[in-house]
Amino acid sequence: KEFLAMSGREFREVIGKNCRILIEGVPAEEISRSARKDARNYCTTARLRNLSSIPYMMLLQRNARKNGDLFYNYIMLGALRGPNGRILVAGLQIDMGDKVESITVSDQAAAVETHQKNMRIC
Repeated sequence: KEFLAMSGREFREVIGKNCRILIEGVPAEEISRSARKDARNYCTTARLRNLSSIPYMMLLQRNARKNGDLFYNYIMLGALRGPNGRILVAGLQIDMGDKVESITVSDQAAAVETHQKNMRIC
C-alpha cells in the first residue's frame, strides 16, 4: 500500500515487477550508478555466500513517480533466511523528498529508527 502511494502506481502495475520501475523517467545523469552497483553486489554476496547475518546496507537513489515527479528514495536492504533456507533480500524504501540537500543526518536516523523493528528480521 505504501509503495503504491510512493510510486503513484496501481497494484496491477507493480505486481511481478522489479522496483527498477522507479528509475523509469529519471534523467540518466541523476541515476546513481554506484548505488545500483552496491545494491547488486549486496544481493549477490548475500546469496552466493549464503549469508543471513550480513549487516544491512542503506543507499540513496533518485526515483520517479508514475506522474514524472522526481524524489529521493532512501533504500535499506537486509538479508534473511527464508522458510526453505534460501537467502532472501528484503528492502524498505522511504520517500525522502525532492531535494537531497535537505536530507540531514537526523532525517536519515529518524528514517532508520522508524523502520528499525522491521530491519531486525534481517
